[in-house]
Amino acid sequence: MTAKDIEKFDETHHHEAMTNYLQHGKFDLKVFNQLLVFWLIRYSLPWNRIEDYLLSVAFKYVQRGIHLYSRTWAATEAHRLYMNLQKNVVSVLTSLSSKITLIHDIWTTKGNHHAFLGISVAYISENWTFQILHLGLKYIASSHKGKLLAIPFANIISKLHLEEKISASGLD
Repeated sequence: MTAKDIEKFDETHHHEAMTNYLQHGKFDLKVFNQLLVFWLIRYSLPWNRIEDYLLSVAFKYVQRGIHLYSRTWAATEAHRLYMNLQKNVVSVLTSLSSKITLIHDIWTTKGNHHAFLGISVAYISENWTFQILHLGLKYIASSHKGKLLAIPFANIISKLHLEEKISASGLD
């Protein structure tokens, strides 16, 4: 299978699982709002989109009395989801028998006002498939010069106790 075939298979599998859940699961307001958070994340929408008046009207039309949670709740829920997923990633990485390669990239907003450091890891799984996992994203408050980037980079690695797993590092 090619990478594209695998991606299509994964997408189809996730769609089928979600469709099955929606057909048999009872309506839950919190789950509904969590699905909206997934939508916001998937399409990189701002948190305040959840408070959009017409979005609220549309959902209230579909089901009277429905309540969309606040953008603060959405951002907090997304952070909780991120932390939970990060625990899963760290668990996978610490249980690997192989080493990992760090991949990092730095980018700035227009006008170089804000800088961000993204860190991913790559490894070969037990069944010889190439895997890439997101490890962290850090806002760089100061100048984004090399020696100043080393601190948040090292903090992520040491916080997650991955120092002994690293075989190489590459800059994207």
